[in-house]
Amino acid sequence: TIGAKTLLTELNLQKLIVPKKSTIPVLTAIKMELAGPELTITGTDLETTFISSLTANNVESDGAFCVDLYRLIDCIGKATGDLQFEAIETNHGKNEETDSARITIALILKTSSSNSVLECVHTEHFPMIEAPEKLTTLAKIQENIYKDLIAKTTFAVTREESRFTLAAFALEPGKSGIRVITTNGHCLALADSFDFEQIQTVKQNYLFQINAAKLLQKAIVDRAEFSANDEYICVSTKWNERRIYARIPSGKFPNYEMVLPKKEQSFSL
Repeated sequence: TIGAKTLLTELNLQKLIVPKKSTIPVLTAIKMELAGPELTITGTDLETTFISSLTANNVESDGAFCVDLYRLIDCIGKATGDLQFEAIETNHGKNEETDSARITIALILKTSSSNSVLECVHTEHFPMIEAPEKLTTLAKIQENIYKDLIAKTTFAVTREESRFTLAAFALEPGKSGIRVITTNGHCLALADSFDFEQIQTVKQNYLFQINAAKLLQKAIVDRAEFSANDEYICVSTKWNERRIYARIPSGKFPNYEMVLPKKEQSFSL
């Protein structure tokens, strides 16, 4: 059993990365995994993964299944109060061709006004999500600061998905602050912030995909802690109850310093 409002908050955040349609059907689903009172919800588009944790009530057994995100939201609708979940796993014997068990999972969702049955798939079909290793902590950013940095620079992010390095925010940690840079090839936006709890000086920028950055803009509570390695940017927020793993796009961000006006070239209006 879990509160409808609490669950819908997390499911609506998952909508920011989980596709409505995909050539890989399981990507339209989220993985719901119950271990004791902790319910973990995972969604991914293979480039960005969002994991959130909730506390469930009246837990009778552990288990895991994958359910279509958008069908689940439709079934919950405008429900209030508590939602009750029951998952029934049926083994139909072995598949003679693959010599594997044929298992179906039915999820029964009970609200105060209706009952719904959703067909689920086994978690073995969901992509393996492993936490990145050897991460370097970059910064801890307050909620209002992060939202301000994104708001000032989001207009210059390209909407062309094929231009991977430009469809991202470049995060550049420095000695006294962090810089966010975006460009679509025609205009460039740059914003600095110097208000930090912790900062790690590095000699590079990290590309943070636009969908991950927009997701964090909605998911951040109080503050966000950024860490990274060569392949991933990882962000935890809300006391580690929400985590985002975003793959860093291949390629280098343009040398934006070449086009910045020099002091003698600057002017004011």
